[in-house]
Amino acid sequence: MIYLSVCKTKDAQNPNGSIEIIFTGLHPVERFYEESIIGEYNVKKTHHPSIMQVIEHSFPLRGLEIVLSELAEKYNAVCLKQ
Repeated sequence: MIYLSVCKTKDAQNPNGSIEIIFTGLHPVERFYEESIIGEYNVKKTHHPSIMQVIEHSFPLRGLEIVLSELAEKYNAVCLKQ
């Protein structure tokens, strides 16, 4: 956006630039990332009409470890036969 507005970034290499960018980190209410919502059955309304909450069910870590272990065993069995 800076370059599109025909401005220059102000930094150590360009001290005469018109716009300085300072990274301060996230504020407590800012999100680190955003996600798209797939489906409509896991969405819950909140007190604000423009804000929704997605209810996600997680897979237990131990179950995931078992599935990945089985997958690795099957992969190795197929690869060793070739």
